[in-house]
Amino acid sequence: MGIFLYLCGVMPKIFLSIVLCLGVCLGVAAQSVSGDSCVVVSSEEPLPEITFGRLIGPASLMSWGVIEVTLANKYRLLNYGFSHEVAEHQPPKLRFDDVTQYVPAASVYALNWAGVRGRHDFWDRTAILALSSAFVAVTVNSIKYTVREQRPDKSERNSFPSGHTTVAFMGAEFLWREYKDVSPWYGVCGYAVAIATGAGRVYNNRHWAGDVCFGAGLGILCTRSAYWLYPRLKRHFRRNAPQVRFEGNVVALSVSF
Repeated sequence: MGIFLYLCGVMPKIFLSIVLCLGVCLGVAAQSVSGDSCVVVSSEEPLPEITFGRLIGPASLMSWGVIEVTLANKYRLLNYGFSHEVAEHQPPKLRFDDVTQYVPAASVYALNWAGVRGRHDFWDRTAILALSSAFVAVTVNSIKYTVREQRPDKSERNSFPSGHTTVAFMGAEFLWREYKDVSPWYGVCGYAVAIATGAGRVYNNRHWAGDVCFGAGLGILCTRSAYWLYPRLKRHFRRNAPQVRFEGNVVALSVSF
């Protein structure tokens, strides 16, 4: 019940903004694809599929995160090892992770602005990013306020999973997908920044290692899900978008449901 009230009270503003952004991008993308309404598209690109192999990486990370949060009180796993070192040495706080979580996704737009074209145009990639962000916002906050794991610094009970890490790895996978055909090093750099973000959350004693592992897998999975879903939504909107035809002095409007 608490989760439902939270989502109803806080999430609607964020979620509505993402949905509106997605709707605008889908509308513009559908218009750009269809072009002249008199042109008939005879063939369509095959829709992408999520294979079992694509799920192994994120599923492994998420599974280890679940193991950590489940068994941390009984066994000295990574959660204990890292948090013990941080508590013993008490290193100075470095708040770079508050910024670097957004760097991989922002890099996609920076590269396009610099003239390095990626896989999708502005509207398509923005719609994909909006979908990924929606998945992240709903899943992270739902899990946080269900599990209610206490943070290592004992400040709050919303440690699992790490939202910063989830956003960073969502962006890293987004960068990889957009630029892997241009150069794989763009994606490698994005993942390096995401790893540094996750490490920073543990270093700053804000998250357990399991929170970061689960968040990394979840971020990757959210982006891959968005790349799977978006072409299907775009095809649906394109097929059912209103068609305007000019035949002499007559304007014909057709709508499919």
